[in-house]
Amino acid sequence: KQQLAAFSRQAITPFPLMDAVARAWSADIALTRVEVNTQNQMLLLELEAKALGDAFRFVERLKAQPGVHVNVQQSARKANDPQHPVQVKLAVGAE
Repeated sequence: KQQLAAFSRQAITPFPLMDAVARAWSADIALTRVEVNTQNQMLLLELEAKALGDAFRFVERLKAQPGVHVNVQQSARKANDPQHPVQVKLAVGAE
């Protein structure tokens, strides 16, 4: 039974979560890394934005979508870049 449950979780596609990210995305957000965990129905995102407010507006647009929860894991200014963008790590999951 445990193996069947594990296999059924593997058959779940990440496309609904990826669609949610696409609907929330805007031109002021650059996704620099997307890691997909289908078993846990989770996306781990790394993004850059010119300002922290832009990143938080992206998070709010994600949170506003039904069935999606977002956890901000880390945010920091990218000091070695002359533009000093903000780097943010998020965990996006299905409820």
